[in-house]
Amino acid sequence: MSYTFIFTHNFFYSSVDDDDELKPIIPISFKYQQYEYSYPMLIDSGSKVSSLGPEHAKALGIEDITVLPERHGFGIGGPTRYRVLEGVTIIIAEKEIEITAPIHFVENMQGLEFGVLGRKGIFNVLRIAFREHEGPYIFMALDSHIA
Repeated sequence: MSYTFIFTHNFFYSSVDDDDELKPIIPISFKYQQYEYSYPMLIDSGSKVSSLGPEHAKALGIEDITVLPERHGFGIGGPTRYRVLEGVTIIIAEKEIEITAPIHFVENMQGLEFGVLGRKGIFNVLRIAFREHEGPYIFMALDSHIA
């Protein structure tokens, strides 16, 4: 089976915190209603959903986060609570591709210098390859077979 890529982009690893360790972090923009917000996101194939700290809800027009449905979950940091915002547009590579997916505002992520870009809505649409031995960089592609 052959594929025709209709979108490709390479993202080099970057550092956003004080430890200077390069991580698979890329710039992402979010759009909800008339609000648009950009924030660095760690690509995490182990995370089911995309998540931000609760303080980011205001940037997407949610003044009172308690109006969003509350859920309870368990992650690497142990048990946590989070709020779910459905229908957020995730913009990758400066508007080259837009994907709609939920965002979780996770209580124990408050104050992190990056969010988490998880699988739901992302990994089922894009081919993602971590090329640590070649750069390091991340290769993303949307091909005609998936689109």
